[in-house]
Amino acid sequence: MSLLPHHDCVALTDLKPGMAGIVQRLDLPAQVQQMLLRFGFTEGAEVRFSRRAPLGDPWLFSVDGTDVALRAETAQHILILPGAELLGQTAGPAHDATGE
Repeated sequence: MSLLPHHDCVALTDLKPGMAGIVQRLDLPAQVQQMLLRFGFTEGAEVRFSRRAPLGDPWLFSVDGTDVALRAETAQHILILPGAELLGQTAGPAHDATGE
């Protein structure tokens, strides 16, 4: 069961670096959902898009403070309610591993 109607959600792959949202739904097979749940992709979890790898895949997300790399083909099936304001934060620029 999702927190909001499906039409209010966007896929993680729709975010730009620094944008954030709240996980609403995982539209993936049960086995993949279980893996994502262990990584913290639970309904209501905060997720922020950090950056993409130089060749475009994988994508790096921060979920409740933990960095998780996902392939775009998986991330496109994770639906969120977008908007950094929902997290009490403002979206800032993405940083690389050196903090720059």
